[in-house]
Amino acid sequence: MPAHSPLIRTALASAAAVAGTAWALRQRRTRISLQGCRVWVVGASSGIGAALAKELVNRGACVAISARRERLLREVAGEAMLVVPLDITDDAATDAAAARVRQHLGGLDLVIHSAGLSQPMDVEHWDRSLFDACLALNLGGLNSLLGAVLPILLEQKHGRLVGIASLAGWRGFPGAQAYTASKAAQINLLEGLRAALLPHGVAVTTICPGFVRSEMTQRNDFPMPLLLEADRAAALICDGLQRQQAQIVFPATAGLAMRAAQMVPTGVWSWALAALGLQAQAHRKADVDGPPNVDSAATATVSRLPTQSGGSGPGLSAFNLRSNSACTYATVTALPLGERAAALADYVPLPLDYAARPPS
Repeated sequence: MPAHSPLIRTALASAAAVAGTAWALRQRRTRISLQGCRVWVVGASSGIGAALAKELVNRGACVAISARRERLLREVAGEAMLVVPLDITDDAATDAAAARVRQHLGGLDLVIHSAGLSQPMDVEHWDRSLFDACLALNLGGLNSLLGAVLPILLEQKHGRLVGIASLAGWRGFPGAQAYTASKAAQINLLEGLRAALLPHGVAVTTICPGFVRSEMTQRNDFPMPLLLEADRAAALICDGLQRQQAQIVFPATAGLAMRAAQMVPTGVWSWALAALGLQAQAHRKADVDGPPNVDSAATATVSRLPTQSGGSGPGLSAFNLRSNSACTYATVTALPLGERAAALADYVPLPLDYAARPPS
């Protein structure tokens, strides 16, 4: 069909009109103030949670914070926040903490689940306890919190639930099966709650961050593209909350990349990651035994993968499947020198914002 076809022109004009209307409605969305907002942040002893609690106070909110590590909580709080030490996986303790926070603040306007844990998984040495620990905090902790605060929010007939998930929950990645499974479950749980709570006046926001600098990511021994400082992440979250967004995704580039990754057929995705795993194994072996013996077929496979820009090349070769790492990322140093820059410049990132650590 010719490019100047009336049908094509009409379709483009309609698409532009829809996009313009959507943009205008988004711009007109009521921006609320956080001044005086009563907020409970669970998982606020470090990282995003700690930075978010401070940013909320700076914007005038009344904040209570919880985590297991009381000393770190008190360092975060200073004299500006209520400190309520809590093991979020303990239902009875969570109920008691919610009652205390509600009484102290006089109600709850925002409840934020920020507690998170990531553990590396090795399919050759599957560890049930590691898997259980990750799901117990990431998903079980959220469940415990919901059981404590939903009755309060429903009684008030207003408020907002906020869950910090991850872009890593948008696809599955080898080496991070427990983490990505828990984050995918969080995303779907929050989406279901959003629809169920809407008639009751309670809103739900899902936050999907990429890499954020914290004590957790400082332990990572792989490149972290588009890495944000925790205070910048906190500012973006607060901006999104003030715009009453249902989902907050950042950095935008990482979100677009993961949206593109979601469109890759499942079989191709799995096959590509498996091929890249062979490359990473060869690279790890080279650290000990010298230059890698890279299989030419595997290298050719990687070089034929589609890139984000739509061409061909090592665009999906962004995963370094280190068995001792909680997260996976692409280094592709086993590729020929001429292909490495393109691989690193045109990657599909795995933005895991939490790394293995004692639960907070």
